[in-house]
Amino acid sequence: MVEFSFDVAQVAGGGYLPGTYHNFIGFEVAQKSLERAFKKTYGLEFKDLFLSEDLAIGTFRRGASEVIPRMTAIAWKQKKNEIQNLNPGMTRKKFVYTLTRSTYEKEWGAKYRRSRLSFRRWGEGDAQMGVLARFMVFLFQLLPKVGPLQTLNFKPPTPAAQALFAQSFQATLDQYRRLLDHVQKNQLLLENKDLDTGKSTRPGDYELVDKTYTKLLHKLAEDHFRGVTPELRNNLVAFYDLDAPFAAKKDAAEWQKTLHELKLLEGTPAPATR
Repeated sequence: MVEFSFDVAQVAGGGYLPGTYHNFIGFEVAQKSLERAFKKTYGLEFKDLFLSEDLAIGTFRRGASEVIPRMTAIAWKQKKNEIQNLNPGMTRKKFVYTLTRSTYEKEWGAKYRRSRLSFRRWGEGDAQMGVLARFMVFLFQLLPKVGPLQTLNFKPPTPAAQALFAQSFQATLDQYRRLLDHVQKNQLLLENKDLDTGKSTRPGDYELVDKTYTKLLHKLAEDHFRGVTPELRNNLVAFYDLDAPFAAKKDAAEWQKTLHELKLLEGTPAPATR
């Protein structure tokens, strides 16, 4: 909800109006580049994880084209006055990005898994919104914003917070440009950091990370670590500091399986990189 609040503030500030949302965010997926990067990063073939690559990418793209516009429509309906205070003159037409199914399919095709939630008219003059959006607005209106439901209490960032956000965005842009310059000079070196905390990825810090590493190890073991690059092999071995409080240790059988696969990985020579 914090990220969404800043997204909404950015929209209200004119950063991502309907035309620019389409032009600068877009919904295209560079499939060949994705396949190469996936293989190099995880040692797995992207296509082996999905029954249909095209269907998976199309469903992801269609979902991305629906979620943010739907949520901004909810935000406008619930917090119109606050948003307009942030940016006088803002209107619903400027604020809410709409993309009809026919327009989407004309540009990106119809190969995606459709949502079971049908689209219906919210009311006269309103954009189409799904059953899920109706239900979420119902929650906004009815339920007290206490306990776990505090996350439903959308609040636009204050002007001071927006200024900090703008500064961080500019700093990110400057850093990205420096990294692109390093790419041009073949000097790019990226540290393996947790992008949420800015710290190095370490075992025991975040249970989901531990589980993901373990799942990847299991998947690679199924193919006898054939696709593992030297970099991936070194990363996996280095991550498994056996004294760390891994989530997998909670299940004795799971931990023994992990230790066995790790031993096999350490004894498997990784193929030389090209």
